[in-house]
Amino acid sequence: MAIKIKQGDAYAVPIQVRLNGELINADDVEAVEFCVGDALRKLYPEDVSYEPGNNTFYLPLTQQETFAFPANGSVALDVRVKFTGGDVIGVLRHTAATLMVANGVDLRTVQEVLGHEHLNTTEIYTHIENTELKIAAEANPLSRPAPKETHHEKDPVI
Repeated sequence: MAIKIKQGDAYAVPIQVRLNGELINADDVEAVEFCVGDALRKLYPEDVSYEPGNNTFYLPLTQQETFAFPANGSVALDVRVKFTGGDVIGVLRHTAATLMVANGVDLRTVQEVLGHEHLNTTEIYTHIENTELKIAAEANPLSRPAPKETHHEKDPVI
């Protein structure tokens, strides 16, 4: 996942983590690791807050920390969750992509971040329910198989 960060702004980035389509609850986890870019790592419960009412983690980024990222650019966000039973789930790419789309990130940008060749794949993995986006994906000529070639009799050569 990538998040858009503007240098010099402070943030509390809201992140909801899903497992099998269900939001995880902080009571079920021992730790959550958030890696932003190549240099910043924050952990729940030490550095990251959690709001149980909406099952949302809030990743704080200070003004100073934002200067480590490209100016007005996107930075990678990787999330790893260690559950109280010891199970670990890795990078939550598709949950993150769903949240990006829900927060207004262009679907083509999400497609590029995920590395999908076809827009339809991105649509499936981001659980898009917006009818307009589905129509746009279906209208994409790259989403459809090429029309079958018809063989016509060639004009006789004289």
